Amino acid sequence: MVDLFAFLVSVGHDPVAYSALLFIYSLAAAVILPIPVELGLLNTSISIFVLAIVIGAGRAVGSVLVFRIGARVEEQIDRWIHRYPRAKPWLDRLEAFVAKRGYWALLVLSSIPFMSDTLLLYMFAVLNPSLKEAANAATSGPATPQTTVGVATAMPAGPVRPGRKQHAMKLVPFVAVNFAAGVIRSLLFFAIFIYPTLPK
Repeated sequence: MVDLFAFLVSVGHDPVAYSALLFIYSLAAAVILPIPVELGLLNTSISIFVLAIVIGAGRAVGSVLVFRIGARVEEQIDRWIHRYPRAKPWLDRLEAFVAKRGYWALLVLSSIPFMSDTLLLYMFAVLNPSLKEAANAATSGPATPQTTVGVATAMPAGPVRPGRKQHAMKLVPFVAVNFAAGVIRSLLFFAIFIYPTLPK
């Protein structure tokens, strides 16, 4: 992690190399490294809009990998819950939160500067409830625009293959939300922490 950031700083004068490394850095932060991607925004010689798009793209590609991993570990989580039943109420609460708030919560939470990409992405991908569970969670309280949109966007567009579990969050909107959150977060960080320090 430190070596990657040091290497990123060392190529700060080359916009193409810097952007490529920032993309890899952002992707790694989304998948395996609990590090703040905002460190890559400290290079003010490259347009903040370019950096924000690069971070959003890295986060989006990383979210595809995390989404796929989340779908594969679902059975292992179920076995773990049977082995440790005391954890079930906590996991049920987190899953209900993901089901009820869905894409909106992912967007808002992921747009907060210094929020852990890795933690959020895995929480939303691994605890992605089935479509039926999401509909139950979303309608268990008062109807809001967030719950209505969450259930509507979770509905399958075509026929469901037999034996295949349909999840509330789908890959394409999940990736799009992560791209948008990466861009928003970068621009927020710049506006709050970097812009005020720039010479006027």
